[in-house]
Amino acid sequence: MKFQQALAEFPSKEASALDAYREVVKRLQSGTLNRASAALQIEYVIVPQWDKLCDSIGAPKLAENSQRADMQHGLTLYCDSRRRHFHLVSVALQTGDAQTEKEAAEALKRVQAQIEVIKRIAKNPSR
Repeated sequence: MKFQQALAEFPSKEASALDAYREVVKRLQSGTLNRASAALQIEYVIVPQWDKLCDSIGAPKLAENSQRADMQHGLTLYCDSRRRHFHLVSVALQTGDAQTEKEAAEALKRVQAQIEVIKRIAKNPSR
């Protein structure tokens, strides 16, 4: 898959993965899903879906001086940050460890910061 195609498909695939995550959180909060089951859903359903999405963004080779290289790099960092957040949430749900919960919250802050970087790149692609 070419980067342009992966970039065009990214928003809908990202939304699908994030909707699946939000649904797990919603079910957990409502009591219809326990912590262990939520952790398994995140680790074995959402993370693999996310990994596939991230691979589609990171795998295409761009020309060395491509104007798209900054966007690809930014999205790859975003994907990695989001993946780490998902993993830490899963571990925190499994263990109930307060330190891991804190790390998950910090990871989410990094995700949000990376989103801001991507927005800046999108506004000024030639940086």
